[in-house]
Amino acid sequence: MIVGAARSPDVIQRGKAQTLSLTLYSDASFTLSSGTFSLYDAANTARISAAAVTVSDATASYALGATVLNDYAFGEGWREEWVLTLGSGEVHTFRRPAILAFRQLYPTVQPSDLSDLHSELPQVATYTVDGTETTWEVYAWRKLDVVWSNLLRWLWQGGKLPNRLTGLSLHDLHLCATLEAIYRDLRAQTGDRYDRTLTDYVGKVQALTATASLEYDADDDGAPDEIVPPQGPVSLSCGPTRRVVRLW
Repeated sequence: MIVGAARSPDVIQRGKAQTLSLTLYSDASFTLSSGTFSLYDAANTARISAAAVTVSDATASYALGATVLNDYAFGEGWREEWVLTLGSGEVHTFRRPAILAFRQLYPTVQPSDLSDLHSELPQVATYTVDGTETTWEVYAWRKLDVVWSNLLRWLWQGGKLPNRLTGLSLHDLHLCATLEAIYRDLRAQTGDRYDRTLTDYVGKVQALTATASLEYDADDDGAPDEIVPPQGPVSLSCGPTRRVVRLW
């Protein structure tokens, strides 16, 4: 099995030079030798067609110029298409949904925000990532990253473009959902010692996803225009599962 890693839609910021990339993973040894990148708009028109990629280990990259997409409207429905050739000669095509955006949405939670609330975390249990014991900082960043990806996918699947959120709309939810994921992990390692803490954060995440009001920039001018309602409770530590019709 070979996997093109993509946890959420790619948010491509218009007017900014950036590198788009896709990393491959497999349960068998392989080498990545070459490939091409194409980018399709919402009308399925190729705005970049079969451009050569740069290969480094298992990652294919494409350098997008700052002005290439300036003539196109913001919105979802875009698609990246990576046609990648392995050293064995096998060719695989990977597709990833994309959003052409006015800006990127950046997380605001870091490991110290977690340990400031629960001072035992840097010393608790053994942190293992991919079978290797590691530090609290590395472990915390990994958890923050996977929960952030789940959160972006939850927003997108629920009808809200993540790049249109402003301010600190997602701070509390990202914080609590990451702590839920961490305590799920700790409970698996240490039995029922952390049951109560996990239960508390499950409840907090459910409450936040059911009641959160999010500042939303509906016209992509950089300023919030409205407060959008919540889209219902969900567990972000396991990832969202639903997709609804977008209302804007």
